Amino acid sequence: MNLSKQTTRVQSKEQREQLESRVQGIFRLVGFEIITDTSGSASFDFFAYKKTPISSFVRQNYLVKVLIDLDVFRKQHGIELQILSDLFSATPLLVSETSGGEDMHDNTVYYRHKIPSVNTTTLKNLLVHSEKLYQYSVRGGYLIKISGQKLKDLREKHGLTQEQLAEILNISLKTLQRYEKDITDPNIENAQKIASYFNDTSIFEQIVISPKKEQGQVGTHQQALTNVDIPPEMTKPKTKLQNIITFRLDQLGYVSLWFRSIPFDGFVLLRKYVKKGKDTNKIMIDKNVCGTNIPILSGTIPSVHKKIIEKVHTSTKLSHASTKKNLWVAQDNEQIKELKKCIHKTLLNDLRIISIEELESLENKQLKEILLKSQ
Repeated sequence: MNLSKQTTRVQSKEQREQLESRVQGIFRLVGFEIITDTSGSASFDFFAYKKTPISSFVRQNYLVKVLIDLDVFRKQHGIELQILSDLFSATPLLVSETSGGEDMHDNTVYYRHKIPSVNTTTLKNLLVHSEKLYQYSVRGGYLIKISGQKLKDLREKHGLTQEQLAEILNISLKTLQRYEKDITDPNIENAQKIASYFNDTSIFEQIVISPKKEQGQVGTHQQALTNVDIPPEMTKPKTKLQNIITFRLDQLGYVSLWFRSIPFDGFVLLRKYVKKGKDTNKIMIDKNVCGTNIPILSGTIPSVHKKIIEKVHTSTKLSHASTKKNLWVAQDNEQIKELKKCIHKTLLNDLRIISIEELESLENKQLKEILLKSQ
């Protein structure tokens, strides 16, 4: 690597770290506590949480990824971030100042791989000043979120047919029908036309910062859960140890999901919460997996070194914040002893470690009890 490229990379890293510090500061201003990921995860940087939500439009748990530019966020990371957020009953959020090299607009929600994204000004306006968001970005422009039902009610209240209103607004009948059915939303110009004609802004609908349901629609977090498409390769173990865990827990009715770039190697959840997606090549997590039906956290430990200890600390802190317990599977009892020496004592209560031998030898009833205690 030449000196100029190395210098650019160092500068980019410093800029991203400064941006992350500002973003964390905004969350702390309104009482959020922060758990920073020190394991080097590519899918998120920190977990922001608080016991009492600010409002129905501001969630109490966020998994946040800070980026120099939105376009560097990969699809695989988006899938992992959304699944992890669903399993922790959190909202995934990307924060950046630019998208495709262009400055992001204030008070506008962007999306990358269905994950909502904002700049720091928008984040501060939302969390600190409780400002409402109505505008979001789509390919080719910006749309204003409206209520299709309220638009229909206004039209009928004024005695207008769809054809008449479409002519007044100088839009096609099909476009108006899509507005009223909540299939899509108007651009800024058409939204202003509607509000001006009826002299009514009640049709505008506040955007809830949550994963995107589909093109042109912004749904609540709870509604969006069933749209998490999981590539089938995420159910395939990547190591011999993961293969043993997958096989053993499958006997008890659990499905294992294996990740690449988060502090956990994987999750296991009851099979009844995993369903086939509309695309036969994908599966989905049922929204009921959240709340009291939280899957067990599971991690494989191939060796005990600094990176593994950081993964254990980060994942255990996350579990504690969301009142869950980690279940880690180690190679043998010696490795368990070594690991426990390196973990802070306050975290051990939220961490259950068993050896692969114990996992294989326990009777189904005993292993089920361990899994239930880990939920």
